[in-house]
Amino acid sequence: MKLEYGSWEYATPVALALIFIGAVSGREVFLASAAIPGALLLLSALSRSPEKDDLELDRSISDEAPAPGQEVEVTLTARNAGDTTMTDLRVVDSVPDGLKIVEGSPRASFALTPGKEKDLLYTVAARRGSYAFGHVPFEYRGSGPDAYGYEKEAGGDEEIECKTEVQEIALRNKTDTQVGDLVTSKAGAGWSSIP
Repeated sequence: MKLEYGSWEYATPVALALIFIGAVSGREVFLASAAIPGALLLLSALSRSPEKDDLELDRSISDEAPAPGQEVEVTLTARNAGDTTMTDLRVVDSVPDGLKIVEGSPRASFALTPGKEKDLLYTVAARRGSYAFGHVPFEYRGSGPDAYGYEKEAGGDEEIECKTEVQEIALRNKTDTQVGDLVTSKAGAGWSSIP
């Protein structure tokens, strides 16, 4: 999924208005001022549009089968596999409902040059049940003024399954090794056939 935000669509009418005012009034200051939005439009046209595959995401979970209440560290690694700098990268890991974040944040904003990577670290408290992480939404800007938003599945670990294991209980040997009646000096609270 690709979303495109906030391009310089207002730069074109501003540049054209400044050129028109400069031509009608004969004042060079308006013509010179039209160069600023014109340069922004040129930069936008020349900059390469970033692609979804330019960002590689990999998630690692410290313990995929924790005990209830145990803290689990989640690391989401973002790697720039493209050839342009991501000047403003915003990543939000999709923490499953039911897992409580106890330390850190699943959100981050940073810049990534080509070939570099950055880790996003946070800790969740495990609760009984199975929890699958979803697609990771992210947004970034390339060298131009436009922002691009995508969703992508992270590689690596995808699920936390928290369950209580029933341990085998060792039974003691409580039976007598002899067969027959048990002779005692005290009568118990049981019943008797004698009235």
